[in-house]
Amino acid sequence: MDCAHCGTPLPPSGRLDRRYCSKRCRTLASNARRRAGVPPPPRWQHPALGSDNPTLRAAATHAQQLGEAHGWSPATVRCTIDGLTVVLDGRPAGEHVPLTEVRTRTPRHAPNPRVAEVLADLGLLDDDTPLAVRSWIDRRTGELPAGFADTIRTWLLVLLEGDARTRPRSHSTIYVFFCTRR
Repeated sequence: MDCAHCGTPLPPSGRLDRRYCSKRCRTLASNARRRAGVPPPPRWQHPALGSDNPTLRAAATHAQQLGEAHGWSPATVRCTIDGLTVVLDGRPAGEHVPLTEVRTRTPRHAPNPRVAEVLADLGLLDDDTPLAVRSWIDRRTGELPAGFADTIRTWLLVLLEGDARTRPRSHSTIYVFFCTRR
């Protein structure tokens, strides 16, 4: 690709939306356009906004709308759309995305909470992560002697989920019950 003003070849490793070789060429081209009365060229848009995949296109549009509504920076919106592109590319339209896949497949620069928020708003996110309290129960009962571990784990899970005779308890209640009994 060449500079739109002077024709100098642009380096291949540059940004995709780069049109001029320097700030001077960009300014000269802008001045010439204004003198001739030619409107400026359209601004660069993320390729996901014009994608053939309707799910990706809808997610990218929704990310832009959320960014405007919540005051995200343009870089955050762009990086969120990058993450959506990675997660939704090659996926059939309407297929749900597990949260663990969002956390593992998105690029480092993409904000995982924002990508998950967009997918959740569109009804495409499946939260497949275990509850923190379940992990805590497994970890703490694993430290107990073998004869007690299964019984205590079952008791804590009944407190957490409830059963036919009891209602579920809050997570803080489970922490307190276990710590006082231990």
